[in-house]
Amino acid sequence: MSIRLNKQEVNKFKNFYDKSIKNQEIADLYNVILDNSYDFSNNYDKDLSYLDNICYYFNLSNDDFLYFKDYHLENNFKLLDNNKYLANPFIKDIKLNDVVYKNYAFLNNNYNSYEPFLYDEMETANNYLEITKIGYFNKPYSYLSLVENNEVWMLITPHEINTMEKAINHAKGNVLTFGLGIGYFSYMASLKDEVTSITIIEKNKDIIELFKKHILPQFKTKAKINIINEDAFKYATINNLKQYDYLFVDFYRNTNDGIGIYLKLIDSILESNIKYDFWIEKSIIIILRRCLINAMYELIFDINEQIENKNEIDIIIDKFKERLNKLDINSYDDLISYLDDNKIVQLIR
Repeated sequence: MSIRLNKQEVNKFKNFYDKSIKNQEIADLYNVILDNSYDFSNNYDKDLSYLDNICYYFNLSNDDFLYFKDYHLENNFKLLDNNKYLANPFIKDIKLNDVVYKNYAFLNNNYNSYEPFLYDEMETANNYLEITKIGYFNKPYSYLSLVENNEVWMLITPHEINTMEKAINHAKGNVLTFGLGIGYFSYMASLKDEVTSITIIEKNKDIIELFKKHILPQFKTKAKINIINEDAFKYATINNLKQYDYLFVDFYRNTNDGIGIYLKLIDSILESNIKYDFWIEKSIIIILRRCLINAMYELIFDINEQIENKNEIDIIIDKFKERLNKLDINSYDDLISYLDDNKIVQLIR
């Protein structure tokens, strides 16, 4: 085995691992809260604080409450400014009534007052503990969504706006983007003088048809937009990528979908030397880091579980174990250094 730690360092890693597992349990609790967000908002008591409402509605014990606060690291339930998001150029300029086309629809939905939702992507604090960012408004908030067979693909909510801000800021010159959706990134990037053109790769003809008919006519800069009906994986050759100044990848709904796409594309993107961003890349790397921590734990404690039908996460853990076994790791600090974002990307390559 390539990981060689002394007894004290093994105990130190075990403490780190235990804390990371508890932190993930808190993330699971947040998912329960988000899954029940609508009912929670309908039962919200304005005489109680937001956190007290959470504890009361989800029946958290005092121990749960302390556990919740200890591993949360910051006050995650943030009151957001409704007016800030309503002033967004896309929200101000693009107006639609509900539209249904084949299996797809553009629908207007809303958050209730006090309904919790993710407002930005996950981050890490000290010791790689995860922070999940949940926000709410104190009055209803309307937003546009793209739905396929009653399954949401994209919504213009604070989460979408905040998680695309970095990519929009980075976009310049001839821009390439994988995934059309509602066109939020394309619209916001097209408003920039530094952006010459935006080529959108979208394999779904129905989405293209829906977009061209109802949203593209409302763009202020239609001349910058070029849509190619193609599969992103086929288009992502190094020769194609080198034609552009910047790439934004966004054709997945969440980290569960995104992690496989990230692993398939990252190599060719890095080899092309194009400047790029993946949507919610920090959150994807956090999931990869969880896998890497598990791989470290299994190697240090010599755990070899035989799983018949391995899922994607199991396979990633196995791959990380293979990579780690090829390294020479002689201290706790050396081991933990591989949890850095850039080191994780190096390992998955």
